[in-house]
Amino acid sequence: MNKINSLLSTFTAAALLWTAAAGASDLVSFEPGCRSHIIHRYEEVSRDYTYLEFSRNPQPCRLQGIIGGEHQTFINVLGFTGDRYSVSLIEKEDHPSFAVSGHGIKVSGTAENNEQIVEIEAMETFFSIAVYAHPYGEYQMTIKKL
Repeated sequence: MNKINSLLSTFTAAALLWTAAAGASDLVSFEPGCRSHIIHRYEEVSRDYTYLEFSRNPQPCRLQGIIGGEHQTFINVLGFTGDRYSVSLIEKEDHPSFAVSGHGIKVSGTAENNEQIVEIEAMETFFSIAVYAHPYGEYQMTIKKL
């Protein structure tokens, strides 16, 4: 039965990703309050890159998306020395996850597995949040400057 469910999830993810518009924008949506954080978006058929900054608006940025199959979502955040950010993910369906990486940052987890704290140690840098799931997942993410 687990193999059948896994196969059905794979087909569902493939169908969603295949029927999406050529741009990945249908798979990631930002709440209206987050749009002022966006400084650049680049979309490919199976990749979605968004660049955010929080110096003009310190309010949290919330987004939701669908991930799976070959599709990958990357959120890149611009930070400066001493800035601290919280990145948290809520699973809406199946088991999406995320990883934070970058140079000149320190990443620490919290008591909850779905949140990581990012501290900028370099003068300025981008850190990247990669969202992934296999075979499929739906999520809601919150990025906030602490």
